[in-house]
Amino acid sequence: MQSLKNLIPALFILIIPALPGSIFAVSFYGEAETLFDFMFPGDTGSDRYDSLLNPHNISGLNDIATAAGVIVKLENQGEKGSFAMWLSLRTEPDSISSDEVKTDIMRLSYDWQLTDAIRITTGRQSFLTGYGYGWNPMDLANPIKDPSNPDQELKGVDAVSFTWDRGGIFQARGYTLLQTSEAGSLAYEEAKAGAELTFLLPPAELKITALTGSAPDTGRIESLPRSIGIGFLMDIAGAGVYAEGAFRERRRTGVPGASGDYALKADDDPAFSALAGIEYYFRSELALIAEYFYNGEGLGRGERSDYKDALEYFNSTSTGYAPEEYYELYRPGYFARHYLLLNLTLPLYDLESEASLTVIESPDSRMISATPRWKILPSGSFEIEISYSGLFSLDDGQYNEAWLSPVKHSASIVTKWYF
Repeated sequence: MQSLKNLIPALFILIIPALPGSIFAVSFYGEAETLFDFMFPGDTGSDRYDSLLNPHNISGLNDIATAAGVIVKLENQGEKGSFAMWLSLRTEPDSISSDEVKTDIMRLSYDWQLTDAIRITTGRQSFLTGYGYGWNPMDLANPIKDPSNPDQELKGVDAVSFTWDRGGIFQARGYTLLQTSEAGSLAYEEAKAGAELTFLLPPAELKITALTGSAPDTGRIESLPRSIGIGFLMDIAGAGVYAEGAFRERRRTGVPGASGDYALKADDDPAFSALAGIEYYFRSELALIAEYFYNGEGLGRGERSDYKDALEYFNSTSTGYAPEEYYELYRPGYFARHYLLLNLTLPLYDLESEASLTVIESPDSRMISATPRWKILPSGSFEIEISYSGLFSLDDGQYNEAWLSPVKHSASIVTKWYF
């Protein structure tokens, strides 16, 4: 309980100055969340959660998992500058009443309005960009999104950025990214420079992104190679049509070794990823989003087979599990090469709720995921979300996400309070 007690004073230090907002001009808001997750492995017995990805249930999965969290947001807007801090406090699954509380600073930035057109921002900030709903290949600096939950808040990155915006048809942002690919201090060679240019050219909007600077090839997703991206959004007959793509000098992750010690191999070949999508609102207020994503950093059929063989090898060794980098390769929605996404959302005003369905299919790995959600909105500050998530393998010989996952089906109840 000691770790939680240490967090409480820090939280009060943040909250108390924010309360007299009229005096200090500090906006204080955020969200609190509780989660109940019910898993259905489909097998019976004590080893029903055992799988290649979870040998001997090393993840400690149980039938019912609970978690809770809060994101506290403090923002101050002045005449010449502003300040923002987002603090996340979360319990890990099954630790809602224990000491295992994870604290994370998601945003901590200072913004200086140098002139009417020039703004300088320092600290932990977001560079989320692009037009895709499930994926954003042209987003070169941010952590990757979860295509099954694209609205999830992403942790920012440490940087110094420069924004030029005089209105009109052109905007520019440049930044120096100070993010290490390994835990510990930052080396000079890991600092990177990036830029984003936006052109407002009716009837289309065009964005160009770039990231330069060298970084060691660690085989980890946090390693950011030199890359360039481009994307556009335009309105065609009332539908939003968009596309984006990116070239990277190499994959951000390694590829599974095919024999021997099965160590991850570096892939120095350029990687190209692209997305095309459409968004349309019907008169019934049904919203439709459809996307195709080509993942140049995903695993082909042979690489997925090598991945399966490597997990079998590591699971048979004295340690009984694979190196951490191998588990990081398993990224649902990024594991294979080709993906299709369909999202349907319909507001149900009479029931004070919203119904949605997200279906993701991988044509090359023959995987389908389906996530229907029912969001109940009794008030503007409180909501309850009930959802089901299912993974289905249409061909186990493709070694897809569904075949590898220790949990094929789950249901969840999430309650959120916005303050």
